[in-house]
Amino acid sequence: MCWLAWDAWHAVHRAHYAILSRGASWWHFNPYPFVCTANWLRRFVRTPLDKLSVVKVKGDSMVNVFNDKDTILIDHTQIEPHDGLYAIRLGNDVFVKRLQRLVNKVVIISANPEYPPFEINLDDENFAVIGRVVWLGRLL
Repeated sequence: MCWLAWDAWHAVHRAHYAILSRGASWWHFNPYPFVCTANWLRRFVRTPLDKLSVVKVKGDSMVNVFNDKDTILIDHTQIEPHDGLYAIRLGNDVFVKRLQRLVNKVVIISANPEYPPFEINLDDENFAVIGRVVWLGRLL
């Protein structure tokens, strides 16, 4: 949503994003958007604003890459899996993971060694790429 001109303030959908090794995960929109200037946002992406989500990370599966309560920006136009960091759906759960692309499948990798990597076929109906992580914000 744009409020003024291109170089004015913009709001990006803010979602809460759970990364849990056991139990349910969720994706729901917060009524309070992440607000930034377009100039600041364009330093990171050229994607239309309605194809971006700001997401809060929860959990320890990606510790030291993404920590609990980090904020990330997801680009929903980048849904073809390549090597990189992505928001993905596995069944009814949603995660942020590192993907490694292989022929007709991907390896899903957690940064925390307590969660072993595993492979999934690209045509598995329980798997979908939600978008690529394009920005990280963290409190010190």
